[in-house]
Amino acid sequence: MVKSAVAGLTDDQLAEPAKANAMGKPEDVGNLLLYLSSDESRFLNSSDTLIDNGESI
Repeated sequence: MVKSAVAGLTDDQLAEPAKANAMGKPEDVGNLLLYLSSDESRFLNSSDTLIDNGESI
């Protein structure tokens, strides 16, 4: 499946970072904080979470 997804791409294309080319909104940070303060994140610990729209990939 992965091979078919990258078939035909050049090495330069594969090396480019995947970005959505959109500015984040304050709500994006708020949604992360809401998740982290919920019971859904109870098994998450010692984690660094970046909210940078893929800039650091």
